[in-house]
Amino acid sequence: MTLLTTPEGTRRLVWIQLAIGAFTVIFCAVAAFVIYPSLHKAKQAEIKQTATANRAETNLALVASSTLQRVQLLDGQSRALTGGESPELYLWKGGLHKSAISPDVARDLSALINERRFLLGDSGPLLNYSVPLHTYVCEHFSFVIAESPGNAEATQKELMALRKRDPRFATAETFASGPTNPNNDGIAIGFFISHNDALALAREIGVSAAEVKQWGSCTI
Repeated sequence: MTLLTTPEGTRRLVWIQLAIGAFTVIFCAVAAFVIYPSLHKAKQAEIKQTATANRAETNLALVASSTLQRVQLLDGQSRALTGGESPELYLWKGGLHKSAISPDVARDLSALINERRFLLGDSGPLLNYSVPLHTYVCEHFSFVIAESPGNAEATQKELMALRKRDPRFATAETFASGPTNPNNDGIAIGFFISHNDALALAREIGVSAAEVKQWGSCTI
């Protein structure tokens, strides 16, 4: 007869089993008390981070939509001044140094064109949050290098002088690499216009189609 078959052995086995059960319950309770709050906090932090990211994306999408609406409003205002013609083509009618429009119209149109350009120029971070804005920018991704006065200093001085004489040049900027000499800076006009409008603008001011440029690559 073994110890476990005796009444005393049976009692010992029961106590051992009860002790193991009690230890298991206590261990699980302690583990739940220690581990669950940490997991809960981690999950809550994850949920909060996701909610914050979602709110940020929603806000950026709203800003992108608002930007496109403002740009399209400016397009409408510009075309109201030009009788429906392309604003940039209308602005440079007559050529680069001989305007066919009045100074007052040139100033008003230039102000609208510049506001639109700055909005689109700052819209890069918003493009991933608005398919319509992304599409609009890609369809208006060209500009034209109009002339090349010389090095960077000479080009900047020439542009400042042109701005004093002709309000249309308020929309122009200097750009590295000019049309007549790639080592010189150029004066660029017609920012964020369609490729076809850029080609027409190049013809209007008398430069080669090779001077139609794009702001890198943009895929719809």
